[in-house]
Amino acid sequence: MPLDFPLFSVVIPTYNRAHLIGETIKSVLAVTFSNFEILVIDDGGKDNTQEVVSKFTDDRVHYYKKENAERGAARNYGRIRAKGMYVNFFDSDDLMYPNHLAVAKQMIDEVHDPEFFHLGYDFKNPQGEVTKKVNQFDETIRSKILFDNLLSCNGVFVRRDIAALFPFEENRMLASAEDWELWIRLAASYTLHYSNEITTSVVNHDQRSIRTIPSEKLIARDMLLVQILRNNPSIRKMYGKDFKTFIAERYTFIMLCLAEDRKPLEVATLAERLLQYPEYYIVAVDNFLTGDRNKLPINDQPRFTFVEANVNRPDEIRNIMMMHSFDYVFHYAAVVGVQRTLENPVLVLDDIHGIRNISDLSKATGVKRVFYSSSSEVYGEPVEFPQHELTTPLNSRLPYAVVKNVGEAFLRSYQKEYGVNYTIFRFFNTYGPRQSKDFVVTKFLKLALMGSPLTLYGSGLQTRTFCYIADNMDTTIECLRKNLCVNDVMNVGNDEEITMQDLALKIIQITESKSAIEYLPALKEGDMTRRKPDISKMRSILSRPLINLDDGIRYTMRGPLFKK
Repeated sequence: MPLDFPLFSVVIPTYNRAHLIGETIKSVLAVTFSNFEILVIDDGGKDNTQEVVSKFTDDRVHYYKKENAERGAARNYGRIRAKGMYVNFFDSDDLMYPNHLAVAKQMIDEVHDPEFFHLGYDFKNPQGEVTKKVNQFDETIRSKILFDNLLSCNGVFVRRDIAALFPFEENRMLASAEDWELWIRLAASYTLHYSNEITTSVVNHDQRSIRTIPSEKLIARDMLLVQILRNNPSIRKMYGKDFKTFIAERYTFIMLCLAEDRKPLEVATLAERLLQYPEYYIVAVDNFLTGDRNKLPINDQPRFTFVEANVNRPDEIRNIMMMHSFDYVFHYAAVVGVQRTLENPVLVLDDIHGIRNISDLSKATGVKRVFYSSSSEVYGEPVEFPQHELTTPLNSRLPYAVVKNVGEAFLRSYQKEYGVNYTIFRFFNTYGPRQSKDFVVTKFLKLALMGSPLTLYGSGLQTRTFCYIADNMDTTIECLRKNLCVNDVMNVGNDEEITMQDLALKIIQITESKSAIEYLPALKEGDMTRRKPDISKMRSILSRPLINLDDGIRYTMRGPLFKK
């Protein structure tokens, strides 16, 4: 019979672990203490996990399927549905020894309902051999977990009322450290009780998330972890000077990652980033006016298709849109580059046809949302600093800026009359390892590495801000995945302002170049004196520090454009 009030709720989040979770469930059902329930949370998996779980006829086993989010979100989902007095978050590829819940019950009786506690564990290799035991905890454990994630999620029990007050962070970028962050947060508020009796086993295999996480994500993860913990006054108060040491150690780890010549943060294109999510099928369309075939994902990927076409020609884009019935459209097609847009104003104005085509076809095919790449140029010569999405007047004069402004108007109008949802990104100067060499950062880098003069227009005192591609891309993905910034506009950039002259000097210094700076006559139009966005919205979505310009330049130099 199912239990209405079990003592323990064992929450098992899982994602495509059908080949492993059966053994995990068997090990839980084999424990000697029987007052528990099992909640399997299938986090949007594509395999036959439900079929595997359904073979267990024990009424204590419950299966839930949810949309894919992140492991922290899956654990929170299970906690909300748990009925037990204590919640044990168990991994779907690990094993429970028969004594696990009995030892936990003994701990509860001895300590009298502790807020949370931890039990000993071991590691096994895929052959089932014990390779390490972790059961030497002492009174220093509370301080030690700040510097290393010594606790196994399988061994932690959190009282359900406390778990409700202290949920897991659900930011996907924190993946593989979301449990560590929670243990530190709990330890800053409650005593961490422990037992050294081994009750669970962590089974090492090649597909464990901690083994497969790319190095650039490890760096971004640690940057986010530092930011979250730094913003928690209880943690700063609890750990005092040790917390400063923790910050220093994490930044040392980040620098070591970079020093080991690991890949720079985020060199993927938008298509490649989206292909990381198995639920997406991507169709890319380009006419290669300014694009590069070499930046396309490999076209034999089963979830990617490329079509060479011009979005400004209705006969070319109509069949593509009608054939695929897209859920989301990223309309990033445009004539770009200051000189190119100034020299070809009619070609720029032709982009209005593409905006109209996308709007009409999105309405006709039921697109859920259109993401539009607008530009900082819509502010023209700004009258307010920083430029805010709602309060700063738009001052578009040049064809490129006017077209972007018209595009925004199309999206707002089609939403009002036809219900076509949109997100408008006003991109400020973005740069990165795979940008073409006719944009300022990559152009300056190329010239500096050759020892050639870097050219500036006018005095060079006009200011810009530069956004590293990882910050741009992560913001974009967050808006898509979490359904943020719907029918809204957002500045996407960096608010670290720099003159063009100082940018040139910085690049010369970083590259250790002997290049000189040459000053050319000021452009007659199109070179605004100052740019600085208000990025409050972006910061709230990104939830981590932005990449500073010095680091971004170094990452860009290590990209494929500058490989010798």
